[in-house]
Amino acid sequence: MKFTSTTAMRKLKAPEGKTEVLLWDDLMPGFGVRLRASGASSYIAQWQIGSRQGRETIGRIAVLDLEAAREKARHILGLAQTGKNPKAARLEEERRISQSILPLIEAYLKAKKAGWAAKYYEDNERALKVHFKRLHGKALTEITRSDVSEELATIEQERGSTTRNRSRSALSAFFNWAIGEGMCENNPAEKTNKAPETSRDRELSPAELRKLWLSLDGDQFSQDERDVVRLLMLTMQRADQIGNLRVAEIANDRVTWTRARAKNKSLAKHVIPLAPLAKEIISSRKLEGRDYVFGKKDAGFGNWTHLKEKIDEVVQFDEHWIFHDLRRTGKTAMAEHIDVRHEVSEAILNHGKKDMDRVYNNAQYVQQKLDAITKWETYLMAAVTAQDACAAAA
Repeated sequence: MKFTSTTAMRKLKAPEGKTEVLLWDDLMPGFGVRLRASGASSYIAQWQIGSRQGRETIGRIAVLDLEAAREKARHILGLAQTGKNPKAARLEEERRISQSILPLIEAYLKAKKAGWAAKYYEDNERALKVHFKRLHGKALTEITRSDVSEELATIEQERGSTTRNRSRSALSAFFNWAIGEGMCENNPAEKTNKAPETSRDRELSPAELRKLWLSLDGDQFSQDERDVVRLLMLTMQRADQIGNLRVAEIANDRVTWTRARAKNKSLAKHVIPLAPLAKEIISSRKLEGRDYVFGKKDAGFGNWTHLKEKIDEVVQFDEHWIFHDLRRTGKTAMAEHIDVRHEVSEAILNHGKKDMDRVYNNAQYVQQKLDAITKWETYLMAAVTAQDACAAAA
């Protein structure tokens, strides 16, 4: 018979007294339906390779559109015409799907999430789920060094050398975890090439700091946007840490901000003393009933890209800059202009301790950090008011 439409196919019933009957499409040899008295009728494809025959169930008539069923039948019959066993191909595809790396990536990220800072988790998730998306259809043990190298080249071409290297590190860490879990024996990301990177050395001049600070008074910026950027400038912390600042991390007296989770895992916690202006910003916020100081009460502030675009429209600096450059600016000013000891400025930035200090020095430098942050605040405000910043902070 001719299979003409989905509606007509769904009206077909097994003849009374028959538990099952097969009907074949005149338009496509090998494509048919199996009608059952129970109502569980399906599209089928019957194939032949030499003297060997087989039959594949395509899908339920009640669910699958006729043309979609035809397309699946063409694929199955096409495999048979080239000498490939459709059933074996289906089982192999099912195996590949069941062993594909995407569910393992999900398990890896879930296992690591509690121990990672939010930004670090997001970077790894993006690398594994977006940058390496073309590997998701492969089984863990099928991925070769050549596959990884090809993807890294694409990432570098589309996103740059730094993203290539960070993505490579994320994939390598994932495979090392999988090896530790007994899922595979080799890490195909190992011994793949790193791309050369140029270290950033951008710091903002006092005039640029002034322009940035004053630009935030514009009507195009919300109070949230104004406060997150100014707190970023005052504390020298990372943007995601400011955006995800929790109310519970702020001391009741608004004197310190203590982060139990930070990028540097070698320190149990990171204490940031709040100098007068930073304390004033925090104190001006209505925190009752909120989980986060900024942004949505239960999600924080995260729209940094849009905010940066808005700022750039106003400040129009001659040289490209990013929010992270503010940390370098503060660190440099502390070293060159306001006489802050290296270990104290490193503690403010939450950089790991070096050599034997990692073993024997548990100091948080809270008072020293407060003195240094206060000097930096004075230096910054002198730049904003166009005074002699170095003399003001001395």
